[in-house]
Amino acid sequence: MTTDEHQELARGADEVRECDEAGLRLIYLGGLRLPAGCTPAQLDALLCLTQHAGYLTRLFLAQQVTCGKPVNWTGTVHLFGRNWFMFSWNNVSAAQRPMQVLLGHLDALR
Repeated sequence: MTTDEHQELARGADEVRECDEAGLRLIYLGGLRLPAGCTPAQLDALLCLTQHAGYLTRLFLAQQVTCGKPVNWTGTVHLFGRNWFMFSWNNVSAAQRPMQVLLGHLDALR
């Protein structure tokens, strides 16, 4: 991740760091601010920039959220010693900046 990409993500999260586990390229987003109307409004997340379980990219959340529309929760994944919740939202390509990938996934919560 470049310095510019890190700074873009840092506008929406308290902590941003790139990490790898289980062969996945991940970006930890501590205190990610979610779209208006979501509860909670802020939580920890992992942005997965590699394919996982048939999805081009994924956004794993520290807990399930409620928002303006129903979200199709599909299970959990265990990474970095904790469980992360997954929702079904596919076809967000990794061939773009990490911020664009994140925004693509956050569209599911708007």
